[in-house]
Amino acid sequence: MHEEELLEAFSTLDIVLLNSGDRPTYTKGDASSIVDLTFVSTSLAKGSISWVVLDIYTASDHHAILWETSKDRNLRGPIKQTNTIGWKVKSFDPEVLLTALDSDPIETKCAEDHTKALMMRVTQACDASMPRKRVMNSRPAVHWWNDHISNLRKECHRKRRISQRSYKRPNSAVLIAEYKKLVMN
Repeated sequence: MHEEELLEAFSTLDIVLLNSGDRPTYTKGDASSIVDLTFVSTSLAKGSISWVVLDIYTASDHHAILWETSKDRNLRGPIKQTNTIGWKVKSFDPEVLLTALDSDPIETKCAEDHTKALMMRVTQACDASMPRKRVMNSRPAVHWWNDHISNLRKECHRKRRISQRSYKRPNSAVLIAEYKKLVMN
């Protein structure tokens, strides 16, 4: 199954692609690509839509994506997804993926059932074509976490790394003192 066939299969479903722009969603070294796709039913896409690749640290080769869709922009803020699934893309086998995707058509009448069946098929195809990543931190996002705390945390980690790497240097005491001062505040 090639890209055209995949798009043709998707055209029979009641879904649209939310991705916009040409910023890569995956970067590793000099290589980058737009591999992360966001599909929603057309009923969700009728309202206002925003889809952006964020410039925040994710500890991953994949960039964070924020998407919102609503009829009224003032309904509520974005929902953070905490349970994400990942695969080791270095061992990706495209032939196995195409074989796994090339099966019987999904025959349901409801758009929600189509979406669930499609997501299950794509997940099973990904499981067949590459191993899953290990989840190192399975704790859910903390509801009170915000940008200010995130920035403080990043600065604290940066100072700690600098102080740890300065061992046996003439200014190590100063760097350790800076780290301790930041931790105590």
